[in-house]
Amino acid sequence: MIITDITKIGDPQILLFEDTYYCYATSPFQSEGFYVWESKNLTEWGEPVLCFRACDYWGEKDFWAPEVIYHKGKFVMHYSSRLNGSLRLGVAVADNPKGPFQDVHGKPMFDLGYATIDGSVLVCEEGNFFYYSRDCSENWIDGVRKSQTYCMRMNDDLTEVVGEPMLMTTPTEPFELKSLHVRAKPTLWNEGPCVIKVGNKYVMN
Repeated sequence: MIITDITKIGDPQILLFEDTYYCYATSPFQSEGFYVWESKNLTEWGEPVLCFRACDYWGEKDFWAPEVIYHKGKFVMHYSSRLNGSLRLGVAVADNPKGPFQDVHGKPMFDLGYATIDGSVLVCEEGNFFYYSRDCSENWIDGVRKSQTYCMRMNDDLTEVVGEPMLMTTPTEPFELKSLHVRAKPTLWNEGPCVIKVGNKYVMN
């Protein structure tokens, strides 16, 4: 186990670029946008640096779950935020892992008419893929709020989705069903997808 000095964050993601680690996360400063922490050893981290300024772009609040990938000379960030009361996914790019990240579209990356969160990218020999969660706040199925994982193809620079979404997972496992009566409204969670390739298999976490 690695113990770090970063606290009070959620949805952390660490990018290794050259010889330095960069941590992006949902933080107590989320109303300001996204911060990044820098480290050489995954234990000692520098002070947070604002890398994406919320007030410059479309999101109104709830800046969550930033994920950054280095792709074709650019740092590409996919993130969640709220617009008109509903969560959507955006994309921003930068020339440096510490930003400043600039929103690409000036609006959500796509809008399917329902709340979406927790975007994650897989680049592999089969193509570019974007995974996301359909947020349970607006997804009622048989009287239960459910979050579900979907996948869409992406364009070459990872700034647009292509085609229609495909349902990948829905809460069915015993450990997922335990949350059904935790809140006043029956709710099942299946969020934060991340897909990696291990050998010749693709594994979703």
